[in-house]
Amino acid sequence: MAPRPRSATPAPRRRRSAAVLAVVLGGATLAAATPAAAVPDGAAVARQVDTEQPTIPRRLTTTSPDATTTVLDWNASTDNVRVTGYDIYRSVANGVPGTRIATNHPNTTYTDTTRTPGTTVWYYLKARDAAGNTSWRNGMVPATTPGGAVDTEQPTIPRRLTTTSPDATTTVLDWNASTDNVRVTGYDIYRSVANGVPGTRIATNHPNTTYTDTTRTPGTTVWYYLKARDAAGNTSWRNGMVPATTPGGGNRVEVTALGDLADCGRPSGPQVSALLDARPGPVFFLGDLAYPNGRVEDFANCFDPVYGRHVDRSIPVVGNHEYDTNGAQPYRDYFGNRATPNGVTWYATTVGDWQVVVIDTNCWEPEVGGCQPGTAQYEWLKATLAANQSTCQVILGHHPRWSSYSRYADQRYLDPMFALALDDGVDLWLNGHVHAYERFSRRTLGNRWSAEGIRFISIGSGGTDLRSFDQIATGSNKRIDDHHGVLELSLGPSDYTWAFRSTDGRVLDRGSEGCRA
Repeated sequence: MAPRPRSATPAPRRRRSAAVLAVVLGGATLAAATPAAAVPDGAAVARQVDTEQPTIPRRLTTTSPDATTTVLDWNASTDNVRVTGYDIYRSVANGVPGTRIATNHPNTTYTDTTRTPGTTVWYYLKARDAAGNTSWRNGMVPATTPGGAVDTEQPTIPRRLTTTSPDATTTVLDWNASTDNVRVTGYDIYRSVANGVPGTRIATNHPNTTYTDTTRTPGTTVWYYLKARDAAGNTSWRNGMVPATTPGGGNRVEVTALGDLADCGRPSGPQVSALLDARPGPVFFLGDLAYPNGRVEDFANCFDPVYGRHVDRSIPVVGNHEYDTNGAQPYRDYFGNRATPNGVTWYATTVGDWQVVVIDTNCWEPEVGGCQPGTAQYEWLKATLAANQSTCQVILGHHPRWSSYSRYADQRYLDPMFALALDDGVDLWLNGHVHAYERFSRRTLGNRWSAEGIRFISIGSGGTDLRSFDQIATGSNKRIDDHHGVLELSLGPSDYTWAFRSTDGRVLDRGSEGCRA
């Protein structure tokens, strides 16, 4: 037989199974596994797939602070790996499947700002993990927004607007908050060139009750008013217009005011007098100038050595302590024609563009003869104010009309002269007597606030002992009863600025204002 021919192509070599080579040895089976890359371990793969749900979110609570907002808060879920977020659902009724309004929300609080006023909805949650597993939902929780279907109620009018201009280009506004049946969201702020003229809106829906206007022009007066706004877009009626004057325009005169001065042996006197040394211009001495009794020796030993160098630029006012001695005769003799240019203790003069009117508030003294209609001082004041041609006026007296020191809380006997001052456009009323500093907002009769009222400032911290306030009077804006000091005024053609400077050099109160006329 002929030999079988050799195949040109060798037959393929039989390969062993790549799965497992089992060797039976002594009844035991040993398995040699192939490399993992070749044959995956099914059990390991199963372990890598996360199919476990997170736990159910618990303790869901809802609050609706206004007509279009609901805030949700809940306890965190847990998971075998990690909770990544929460799906949030909103339903129209309990038990009815809701619409998902947030997916995989990362926090345990959520604010829904798409609510309709006066409606109830139901919320529920599902926790979610990285593998996409979601928990069972929690129980549905209701939330009702206030306000009814349509909110048409206006906020209340913003009240007690005040303005201060700390520099030539800045005015700071401050006011009391308005209220609303749902919620006040902010304030529209307007600025006008004149009282009663509609203004330009310079801020819309401003969220706070204070605002700083940094776009002012030096030496000018503007008028501000406000309207409150709510979430439904309702706006309040405007408040009354309030003026604000920035410093820096026209000719200005620097003036310093203080009362209740010389008390022998007190170190505060020389310290206060040193403040006067640093100030140019006239000095308003507001009464009770020489303690204890305004005697000749009190002026010679207590007042003159400390304050005497300022007398030649002074505009003096008589106080009650001066009347302790011979009808204030030592006071009259010491100041001469400066105190009694017409033979009486009330007179008028000018400082820059301002009329300065000095009155004697010791109305019960025989030398004064009263302050009511028909008396010499009242009729003089009436004629003087009526004849005034100045835009701005200040009255200087000794006693306060109102005070946060209860003993002088309500000095109604001054109302006849106060009424005259109101009618004739007086802007500022300065007094001493209270041994402290106190500034009031603009006041009218009955101690009511008005933009057309008069601002009262007590400045009785000029050297004698200080006294603590024991109440807060209506209209009192600032009280300082623990520092001696002076009131620094800058009087412009149509405005003024004020600052209380203590003997340690600090300014503890300041502001500015336009004149009423």
